[in-house]
Amino acid sequence: MPLDRVAERLRDILEFSEKIRLYVGGCDFSDFAADSKTVDAVLRNLELIGEAVRHIPKDVLEAEPSIGWQDIRDSRSVFAHDYWAIDDSIVWRIVTDDLPKLEGAVHRLLAARIASSE
Repeated sequence: MPLDRVAERLRDILEFSEKIRLYVGGCDFSDFAADSKTVDAVLRNLELIGEAVRHIPKDVLEAEPSIGWQDIRDSRSVFAHDYWAIDDSIVWRIVTDDLPKLEGAVHRLLAARIASSE
């Protein structure tokens, strides 16, 4: 995949992640779970993150092995097709625990891609 496409997908992930942080800013779990619009918006952006990850070559993602890239890809299908099986507490854990780690990894991948193209 050309550098510009990889960088675009990485930037997409950061954009979707930022939206999630805006949606849940100031919320605790009770607030989050009680607001179906916020839950829906977060799920949609998590789904989009999973889709973006699907379009990044495996060799690029292998540079950040601490991230469960396959889990992210797989979760996209759950969010899109097995919506009845989604537990708000798991989504909240993803947002509060996993998303910050993902953002850090994506920032590092993006910086490496940009540096290698210079």
